[in-house]
Amino acid sequence: MSSKRRKILAADSSHRGGSDSGIIIRLSDLPVEPLTHVTSYLAPPSRALFDVALNFDAKPSSADSSSGSWAIAGNDWDALDFGDIEKDLAAKLTDDDISGVLVCIDA
Repeated sequence: MSSKRRKILAADSSHRGGSDSGIIIRLSDLPVEPLTHVTSYLAPPSRALFDVALNFDAKPSSADSSSGSWAIAGNDWDALDFGDIEKDLAAKLTDDDISGVLVCIDA
């Protein structure tokens, strides 16, 4: 663990008046509606990748990809253009990432 992380955890536990309680809050624990609003400012492929990243442990079927937490990417997909993604990020995409996006948008 980095020293910066240790300092943050130490400051947080002293602020709460106790030791680290083990509570972990993840971005994926937030309600879908605010995340959908925030991601509306992203390019469509980035929005789909964000959705996949939030649900990295889920294996959606095409039947449930437009509901629940998979709704962030939306369902208005006529075309998917990975050219809208920064070159550095596009170079790091794996087959699993692209497969997740295709399932997410129900392609």
